[in-house]
Amino acid sequence: MSRDSEAAVDEDVLLSFNVYAAELELLVACAYGQPASKVDAVELLPLLQRLASSVPRAEGRMIKENQKLVEGLLVDDVLLKGAPARIRALACAALAALDKQVGL
Repeated sequence: MSRDSEAAVDEDVLLSFNVYAAELELLVACAYGQPASKVDAVELLPLLQRLASSVPRAEGRMIKENQKLVEGLLVDDVLLKGAPARIRALACAALAALDKQVGL
């Protein structure tokens, strides 16, 4: 089978919630060395989209392991530090997806 005939696979489908939670933690950690310690909005935008979309596919165990970490990072290091409106909306969407999944 040639390489051209193989089906393309979207990496976002293969990666799981805990990978995106770790990426979020890394972005926040990198921001601590910056003035005003704001997380880079350009990098945060696609990450929050992937994070929110990965929640419904995630196992309950995986969400429970990372829920407090993700909620803390989003609230303390993104929302409370004056993120732009689009980032705030995506962070709230990710938080709502987490709450919905945990509530099931």
